[in-house]
Amino acid sequence: MRLAHEEIFGPVLGIIPFDTEDEAIRIGNDTPYGLACGIWTRDIDRAMRMTHAMRACVVWVNTYRTLAAQGPFDGMKDSGFGRERGAQGLLEFTTTKNVMIDYSGDVHDAFAMKL
Repeated sequence: MRLAHEEIFGPVLGIIPFDTEDEAIRIGNDTPYGLACGIWTRDIDRAMRMTHAMRACVVWVNTYRTLAAQGPFDGMKDSGFGRERGAQGLLEFTTTKNVMIDYSGDVHDAFAMKL
């Protein structure tokens, strides 16, 4: 259904029945988006398996929309641009540059690798 294949930002809840854990994972990952997902279970082993299998950058287990300022936030696949919050979020504003300077004054072969 269309609801399951688009990013819906609003008070919408789509309920899709499933019979097995593998089927739930397949349904959950069958979208071009991967911003976040929620898993409700009493089985911690199932929660860990599903958390690992879901292709989303934020996975909530037995909660929803809980955020931590120190935790990075971004999307997978077609969701999101860049990374926000946390130390990894700061890297979005960082440009690295590698500069090598030889102060020796020696003449070197410019095409020879020097390690």
